[in-house]
Amino acid sequence: MTSSWFRLDAVPDVALPLACFAASSLIKLVVASRRWSVPVKAECVGRVTGLAVFPVKSLGGVQVDEAVCTHTGLRMVNSDLYDRRYLLTVGDEYRFVTARQSPRMLLVETSVDSVGRLCFDAPGMQRLTLPVADEIVTGQDCKPTKVWGKAISGWDCGSEAADWFTRFLAKPDSSGPHEQYHLSYNPGTGLRSIDHKQHLYVNGLKPVDQLAFHDDGPFLLTTESSLRNLTGRLADVGADPPVTMQYFRPSITVNGNSSPFDEDNWNELYIGDAKFTRFMPCARCMLTTIDPTKGEIRTDGEPLKTLRSYRKIQHNNESPCFGIYLVCDRPATIRVNDNVYALRRRSDWPA
Repeated sequence: MTSSWFRLDAVPDVALPLACFAASSLIKLVVASRRWSVPVKAECVGRVTGLAVFPVKSLGGVQVDEAVCTHTGLRMVNSDLYDRRYLLTVGDEYRFVTARQSPRMLLVETSVDSVGRLCFDAPGMQRLTLPVADEIVTGQDCKPTKVWGKAISGWDCGSEAADWFTRFLAKPDSSGPHEQYHLSYNPGTGLRSIDHKQHLYVNGLKPVDQLAFHDDGPFLLTTESSLRNLTGRLADVGADPPVTMQYFRPSITVNGNSSPFDEDNWNELYIGDAKFTRFMPCARCMLTTIDPTKGEIRTDGEPLKTLRSYRKIQHNNESPCFGIYLVCDRPATIRVNDNVYALRRRSDWPA
């Protein structure tokens, strides 16, 4: 004999849709919780203490409390501003330029106004405010350039921006006419593939893992414990002024109980609902020797000199590593104070 509560004809007409909706919502919740769960073997290695979006390559970044993780890097919440979608170029050939060639670029502060426009401030200059990105794409010319030998296009942001950056960055002691600087914007089209540096990368990449104007990866993670280790060594050799995390320009900064450079072994990371995979260490160059508060190259060669004494990736390679590059496997919003969980896999670098 069948109990009456098993019979659909015993369920009131009004209650049946509600019961189906509740069951459907419960199933979706269970599926979502499983999808977003942190693996049992993952270890909490710290929490996020800093998030930074660098809209323009080599200029000052914007510190934020939360950001959207995409396959091509961080995006500011409720905004179309992505990490490194703008690039400074120079000359009629639109050659890309960074603070390596023009250290004063690091003095340009970047901010966002109340309507989402990108603003720039620099010593001795009046504020420059750009039109919103859609207006740049529809009203300006698309120009080809190359970043580390790989072709990519950008829309010229106009003569006002060009004149502003040229006036601030042109070397006053150079003879002859100054080459014009240009600011270019890429809306996310024709992106570059990530360079497979065989001696560095430890995991494969997906077709969606692409770059606009980044150097090597869409996300750079560093830890405060590694910085403390480095600054302790710098203090021992009398390096002055002190080195801060600003020298290393990370997207994500983590602090916790992990040992210095433990991030070298964080193979998969879970932050909020986002998932990441590391794919190689960040090989450091002379950019780290530029004091970001002065826009000048340090005379002591630090912190690169000290990093080379104990953080070389290979014995025959002068580039030491500090931080790890990540790709995003599951896009989501992450926030300052989010816990960071890691699955480990031991790395063979640095040598």
